[in-house]
Amino acid sequence: MRNRLYLLQIVLLLVFVSLTLIWQYWRTQDLIGLWVYDLRNEEAYIDSKAEIDQVLQKLEKVSYEKLPDDYKVRTASNKHPYQGMLNKKTYYIIRGDQIYKKLIGDHRIRDFLPKDSFYRKHVHNLDPLNGLYLLLDPELLYKFLELKHSLKQKGYDPEAYKLRSVYRHPLHNIEVGGASQSRHILGEALDIGVKDINQDGRSNQEDKKIVLDLLDKKIIGNEGGLGLYPNTMSVHFDVRGRRARWNTY
Repeated sequence: MRNRLYLLQIVLLLVFVSLTLIWQYWRTQDLIGLWVYDLRNEEAYIDSKAEIDQVLQKLEKVSYEKLPDDYKVRTASNKHPYQGMLNKKTYYIIRGDQIYKKLIGDHRIRDFLPKDSFYRKHVHNLDPLNGLYLLLDPELLYKFLELKHSLKQKGYDPEAYKLRSVYRHPLHNIEVGGASQSRHILGEALDIGVKDINQDGRSNQEDKKIVLDLLDKKIIGNEGGLGLYPNTMSVHFDVRGRRARWNTY
């Protein structure tokens, strides 16, 4: 009886491990793709607006009107109110291993894309003919770069954060519980998780205050929005073109 129970436990463990590996398979492929890309390409840290622009200028672009109908349907981009929000926007087409190209600092284009079914399918084959679509306002990248520079100039750690969410197509935004007209849908917003900015060995509200103060008083000001999210280490900022502040998710 004990032997049977032991065997059953082993079988269940193997099934669990197998399912976990299958579920994480795309992540493994993604990391291998990144590793192979870095073996083939030597890229420097992106540290200026000119360098950001140089990367973006080399990407293909497509207007909302010319996006594949299938993509619009599968991302709910053709539904109200999203069609009205997006119909004058221009998207970047990300083909093949371009997802691993550096865009700002050491962040790759992949870091600004939603990790949805489109991304996972792309990672499986890196098909250069069927790309991904990225909506991203360059001004958002400039503000992000300014934040990193400001932190460094003040003697703080400009890399002490986790980049959490940038562009979300409408369906992905719904799936993650975003606001119905979130600036992430327009590629105008960025979320980070603040870490040990002041390098005192702890990640706490003092670190977050440093980031919020810089964004509020110097970088974003009246030109965009700030999600304050008290009692968390999360910060949202966007480039909507007008002042907005809020405390709740």
